[in-house]
Amino acid sequence: AATTIQSSWRKCHMTKLYVKQKQKLRSAISIQSLFRRIRCRRTFKATLSSIITVQSLYRSRLARRDFESLQQSIVLVQRCFRGTQLRSRLQFCILLFPRPVTAYIGDKNHE
Repeated sequence: AATTIQSSWRKCHMTKLYVKQKQKLRSAISIQSLFRRIRCRRTFKATLSSIITVQSLYRSRLARRDFESLQQSIVLVQRCFRGTQLRSRLQFCILLFPRPVTAYIGDKNHE
């Protein structure tokens, strides 16, 4: 009878000990999991920040290139328009002053 009592008591004691160890193991696992999650989140945020910086630099370079191309096109259009205006003014002057008169006006030794 004493052996049965001792056996029952050991079983009860070992069960409680096992439950405590299991609880400690769960606690350790949850702490480790939390630590890993925090570390992974930090790494992810750093990587994401780097990616956003690179994307921002690339997009600004593209925007700058597009702007410079547009600016060159505008300058070309302005140059063509001003050239057209100048040629039309010269054509008007040629029509107003025929060649002999322009030669006369241009001749400073004539006076």
